[in-house]
Amino acid sequence: MNKLSISQINTNDMEEVEFICLRHIETPALWIENYSFSEEELNEIRTDFLKAIDRNILFGLTAKTEKGIIGFIWAELLPKRPDVAEIFSLWISPEFRKKGIATELKKKIEKIAIDRGVKKIRTNVYSSNKTMLDLNLKLGYEITRYDLEKKL
Repeated sequence: MNKLSISQINTNDMEEVEFICLRHIETPALWIENYSFSEEELNEIRTDFLKAIDRNILFGLTAKTEKGIIGFIWAELLPKRPDVAEIFSLWISPEFRKKGIATELKKKIEKIAIDRGVKKIRTNVYSSNKTMLDLNLKLGYEITRYDLEKKL
């Protein structure tokens, strides 16, 4: 594999921010049939992302090779529970999956969370994303709730 570097998200690099926000909003298409999003929704994600960083509640990492960003993770402190963080997005480029990058990003984001005084970190996973569910369980995450849907 190409030389991998992991660093904090650079919010001064708008191309990096744009890349992360776009991957975040388009990824549910992998699990949700007929999924789409608008430019307005993408703008909202970008705005919220930058505001959360400015308020010092969002922290994240990018994984890069000479090809550019090949993965990222971001978490936010919960507004009413600053000792709890939620991982909102984890993405790895398909060609780099199953190489331990997601595991490395999760472990590093957990270390940052601990350094920020976080006592609990949580995440959510689509039920059809067995790979991510298995990774979370392997890393010590526990299933604490189920979200149920019914098509009408």
